Amino acid sequence: MRARSPWWGREGPRESWLALGRLGTGVLLAGLALFGGGTFRSDVAMMGAAAAALVLAIFTWFRPGGRVQAAGTLALDIGWVSVAVLASGRLDAGLTLLYPLVAFGAGLCLGGWPLLAISLASGGALLVSSWSLGGFASAPTQIVVQGALVGVLGMVSDRMRSSLHARERALQYASKALERMRLDTDTIVRDLGSGLISVDAGGMVIHCNRAAEETLGLGAETVRGRPARQSLAGGHASLLDALEAGLSGGVPVQRMELQITRGEVSVPLGVGTTILRGREGEVTGVAALFQDLTDIRRQESIEKRRERMAAVGELAAGIAHEIRNSILPVSGSVQLLAQEIKPVGEQAKLFALIERETDNIERFVSSLLSYTRERRLHRTSFDLIRMLHEVAGDVKLGRSDVPRIEIPAAERLRVWADPEQLRQVLRNLMANAADAAGSGGEVRVTLGEDTGGMWIEVADDGPGIPHKEREQVFQPFYTTKAGGTGLGLSIASRIVEDHGGELRLADGAGKGTVFRVELPRGDSTEDGWAVPEAA
Repeated sequence: MRARSPWWGREGPRESWLALGRLGTGVLLAGLALFGGGTFRSDVAMMGAAAAALVLAIFTWFRPGGRVQAAGTLALDIGWVSVAVLASGRLDAGLTLLYPLVAFGAGLCLGGWPLLAISLASGGALLVSSWSLGGFASAPTQIVVQGALVGVLGMVSDRMRSSLHARERALQYASKALERMRLDTDTIVRDLGSGLISVDAGGMVIHCNRAAEETLGLGAETVRGRPARQSLAGGHASLLDALEAGLSGGVPVQRMELQITRGEVSVPLGVGTTILRGREGEVTGVAALFQDLTDIRRQESIEKRRERMAAVGELAAGIAHEIRNSILPVSGSVQLLAQEIKPVGEQAKLFALIERETDNIERFVSSLLSYTRERRLHRTSFDLIRMLHEVAGDVKLGRSDVPRIEIPAAERLRVWADPEQLRQVLRNLMANAADAAGSGGEVRVTLGEDTGGMWIEVADDGPGIPHKEREQVFQPFYTTKAGGTGLGLSIASRIVEDHGGELRLADGAGKGTVFRVELPRGDSTEDGWAVPEAA
């Protein structure tokens, strides 16, 4: 199929419309020659002109060209029109009207000097043909005026062509600008960091950008172009209610919080709605802009815990200081008395009890001071696998019920962190796991990485932590172990958070407990994982 473009195109005419005009004129001339009843000077010449018109019509239809070809075919038009006028043998046949049509076509297709040349040629041909048929003898002024009007008509059609061309260019520019605006809008909506979903007045989903699909856990094919009641059923019912409330009430919501369910996870959303209205103010739809508040709520929880820990720490520091000031003289006095009296029997048991309990108080005070003391991170590169083996050995020392501790088989894994503080975290987690597993149990340490960073899991096959107590394990002074201070996990959690990560109680595959240390992603080196150096 041949290409088409506007017939006033800058590169030259597309002569389909001229071809149709020639075809109609050729058929008309052929009809006059066949059915004119011998009223013309030469029916054969008339048929020749008709044949020329038809040939040019077919040629320009199947072989459209540029300005040069258009000028050539219009010059040929003047030739066969002149043949037809002379073949008619009289001016009252009206065929001289074809000359202005040739000039008109030149104005629409050519412009510039080619238009002037064709118009002058067409006007001159009209004068010559009219003179040959004796027109100057009967109405010379009329013939001259007609010749002049041929040129004027060409100029008028040239102005029309220029105007149409300018309008076409303006329309094309406006169309491109509109398309560019639409693409820019689509790009902005698609790449918007917040989720955006909109529905029309009938409840059909119009837009659902990438962030909305990820937040809601839905695919584009399950949302766009489908009823919102069908696409947002189930765990997204609260978002559906917000959209339908905007449609029915016509009142936007500046800010609200609601909960949706993505899989089996409850996700908090911050939602605002905008009412879409038509020209008459009628409601045509509603758009909801929302954001997943999970990370924000997690950070708020961390900040609240830090504030609570800071308040408890300030109080604990004062208490620890006073207790230490009081217990040290008592402990020293008991030791001196034991050396002088040399107690035996029941007295020796009482002295041993006093010494043991004062030692417990001293350890508790040391834990309090460690909890309240803010320690800056001193990152360095070290082998995490070696540290895990060292910590596992420390945990096993002095235990009669030693569980099996399984360490990853990797030969080497270097990390960039504070080795002493990370060692404290691992020692606390592995000691708790060993206590929970008991003799004959097992403690498993696993390592891995994902898109967020690296993780270390410490799991045991002990009795596990009851569900109602899971949210309290990181609270200061909460413990279920006899003699425990309840500060170990709180200190470990703070250390991990200082590294930019998170310590959380994960869901185990079976019985037991799984603690997961998550550290943010750094640069991967040939030695293994490496967190970037701190400033």
